Amino acid sequence: MIKELGTYKTKLSSILKHSEPIRKLLLGPEYTEDMAGADKALDEYIRPHLYAEPSITGTHSYLFYDTGIAGMQSNTKTMKLVIQILTHRDCLPREIQGYEGTEADILAAMVEGELCGNLSARESMSSFGIGRLELIPPLEILSYPDYYGKELVFHVPDFR
Repeated sequence: MIKELGTYKTKLSSILKHSEPIRKLLLGPEYTEDMAGADKALDEYIRPHLYAEPSITGTHSYLFYDTGIAGMQSNTKTMKLVIQILTHRDCLPREIQGYEGTEADILAAMVEGELCGNLSARESMSSFGIGRLELIPPLEILSYPDYYGKELVFHVPDFR
């Protein structure tokens, strides 16, 4: 059961790092689709843990993520995906077609879109668990000096 936490984390990492909109936003204007080393460059902004300090050091946005088990039934368990989005307060507002709000709002919408957007039940099942991802109401993050953001928590049932 614990081994699946790593499997979920690997899948989540791949989805976040291979999302074109997330790559463009995090890597900025110098990013191109054929940019060599984009995955390595993203390692600075996308981290596989929820420990932000002292990792955050610039006028950037960051994604921190982890996995867990939210509950267990007799035959199934509820897996949990947690993504924290932190944005520096001095990040300039961006106009990105199809998105509105602050950079943290935009990243949250991008993450939700990559994980849940327009997926059939079968596609969702091939990514995570045996059902659709369910977004728990997001929380605001205001506990880091000069940074604000959102915490997205998704639950998905899986076999035990």
